[in-house]
Amino acid sequence: MAQADEVDEERLKSAVGYTVGLIVKDFEEKSEGPTFSKRTISLLGDLVYRQTETAAVDLQLFARHAKRTTVTMEDVKLISRRSDTIVRLPTSNPTSIPLVMSLLFFSR
Repeated sequence: MAQADEVDEERLKSAVGYTVGLIVKDFEEKSEGPTFSKRTISLLGDLVYRQTETAAVDLQLFARHAKRTTVTMEDVKLISRRSDTIVRLPTSNPTSIPLVMSLLFFSR
């Protein structure tokens, strides 16, 4: 079973890296700024994966501490206190969750 989990984790890391590559490529096409090397894109993919992993663990711990089995917006609010920018965002709208999470990862 552990070997299957490792394969799944590698597939997930690859998917995150691929998605980051698509985002960077789209950004490069829309801007006149510098291009990103393949190594930089790979490192960004790894960073996104690790930050997401850390946030997921923290969110689970917050939910568990509140004696819940489901992560809620309240848990996202707790984790977002790490960033002043995020704390000021309106969080009553569920569509703001992706924005909150992206700011959480990249505003440290």
